[in-house]
Amino acid sequence: MDQRIIRTLQKRGNLSSQELAETVGSSAASCWRRVKALEKAGVLGPTVRPKTRERPGCILPNPIERPGSRHARCV
Repeated sequence: MDQRIIRTLQKRGNLSSQELAETVGSSAASCWRRVKALEKAGVLGPTVRPKTRERPGCILPNPIERPGSRHARCV
């Protein structure tokens, strides 16, 4: 099961637990537990997700949040 999870996440790392479970043929809860165990063992690294999408006119690929501000801004 772990090998199927790893192979699937290498191809499509943005799957939800439910989508991953359906892909590997497991329940969502079981799949989530296996992913957490693989992360704890150091087999899987942390998932990185940007807070906002790239916006036209931004110099950087991802906006930067200013402390005390509710909104991201381009630098």
